[in-house]
Amino acid sequence: MNTRLKVFLLQTPILSNIIVFLYRINIVLMFILNSSKNYLLALKWLFSSNETTNITYHITTINDEYLAALISDITNAKVNEVLAYFNELDANEALKNHIEKQVSLSKWAAMADKEVRFGRRKGWYALIRIVKPKVVIETGVDKGLGACLITSALKKNAEEGYQGHYYGTDINPKAGYLLSDE
Repeated sequence: MNTRLKVFLLQTPILSNIIVFLYRINIVLMFILNSSKNYLLALKWLFSSNETTNITYHITTINDEYLAALISDITNAKVNEVLAYFNELDANEALKNHIEKQVSLSKWAAMADKEVRFGRRKGWYALIRIVKPKVVIETGVDKGLGACLITSALKKNAEEGYQGHYYGTDINPKAGYLLSDE
């Protein structure tokens, strides 16, 4: 499909909603055909989300604990320290507000959810807060949700005297629309 036509269709509210919904039906059908998972969750997602790539989700408390235990094993940090970083991220209202605002202002809003769900990316945040790296490289930035978490962790580290730099790459030159301002 012609790129201009594709951009026009996706930037026209009614047409973009129809196209995105049809695309998402395909995602749900592929999930149902290739999985023995809960079909009701897939159907609920179809009608409650706008996402088409890098699907976001909440993780349960037990998943938080498993992820914290894994990061603890990798870094030798205490599980409670890892969980504290998860809580630090969950309490970061400025970051959540920024992401919600950027989604609503974006011409790609029809393909993203306004509700902020960090999912497994909480682990990235905690790793960066614990390790305090000088450089973080992300490949496949997509919307930039991970980039926002990574730079937020680097910013907190800088407040504690540990400077770090973020570099993100993506084959799409328009990727990373969530990563803006501070």
